[in-house]
Amino acid sequence: TGAELLRYIFFSNLCVGVSLFLWQIFRYMVTFDFHNLEEPVQGSVGLVAALAMTVRQKAPDEPIRLGAAPLAGLTAKDLPLALLALSGLASGLGVSPMFAQCLLGSYFGWVFLRFVQRTGGGVRGDDAEHMCFISFFPPVLRPLAHVVASSAYRVVCTKGVQSLLDELPIGHGAPGVSHIVDAAVSGSGSDAVAPPKIPAPPLPGSNKADAERR
Repeated sequence: TGAELLRYIFFSNLCVGVSLFLWQIFRYMVTFDFHNLEEPVQGSVGLVAALAMTVRQKAPDEPIRLGAAPLAGLTAKDLPLALLALSGLASGLGVSPMFAQCLLGSYFGWVFLRFVQRTGGGVRGDDAEHMCFISFFPPVLRPLAHVVASSAYRVVCTKGVQSLLDELPIGHGAPGVSHIVDAAVSGSGSDAVAPPKIPAPPLPGSNKADAERR
């Protein structure tokens, strides 16, 4: 919908702008070189990269055409990587420093579509195979990308984090965290009956199937 597209553009642009601002500040703090603060930023490049991610999502097998003929057998799934390659080439040749913007635009666009986007039935995110993280890499690099992604998943979604969330009493009609705080403030904690604990829903991506698709 139009509202969801506006949310997508706002989210991508905001994340890209904040990330670039923090990166420039960090570089200046490390080098104390004012040129790092004066480096031009191509804001539209991040937006173009984010929009290219939507093309990959909606029509992954659509061939990229140059005129009437397909371009070297490339499809919409290859579009984000092709933009990254072109921006990297332009940055390396000194034509325009746009690689960081393109990389961030692609990444935050993927984050929104994969985990934030509202879909039918109250579900968030797109769990299609062509939107998983390792599918963005060439086949030769996918085993390495799988190792990195799995390691990051194990660091974030540990058993300790899951068990901590399972201890939170939540649910319709069930006492929540605010009830516990109110009981402690009112002084009825020792006499009050402990509220029943209802396991929280698992973290998004905490099962093995979600781990594989990431």
